[in-house]
Amino acid sequence: MIVGAVLAFGGAILFASQLFRHGGVNRMHQFRVLGELRRGEHGKTARLLLAVSLVLLPIGACLLFAGVAQSDRQRAERCEQRCLSEGFASAAIGPNSDRVPGDARSRFVACICEGNGRERVEYRADEL
Repeated sequence: MIVGAVLAFGGAILFASQLFRHGGVNRMHQFRVLGELRRGEHGKTARLLLAVSLVLLPIGACLLFAGVAQSDRQRAERCEQRCLSEGFASAAIGPNSDRVPGDARSRFVACICEGNGRERVEYRADEL
């Protein structure tokens, strides 16, 4: 996940630096500047850096989202293990039920354990 974030943000910074360095600060000129960069009118190095940035952005974003998905899957597995070890029939990740409307501090991602005739129990999923 960290590698993906570094690649994505690095690509974004590289893209913005090339765009702004060559006259793309004004929004009305950005597509013109991108075309000039793509055609190599600002030199081979600027063209190469633009191409590198356009490769780094999607690769970094994909790695970042894959890392987030893996983290979510691991959290769901820990939730399921906890619930099953305590004798519940099912486990789910979701919002906590005791949050106060309008108070964002009372909201958290919950590991919800229920089933087998037992009363529903919620744990903070990030603390598992």
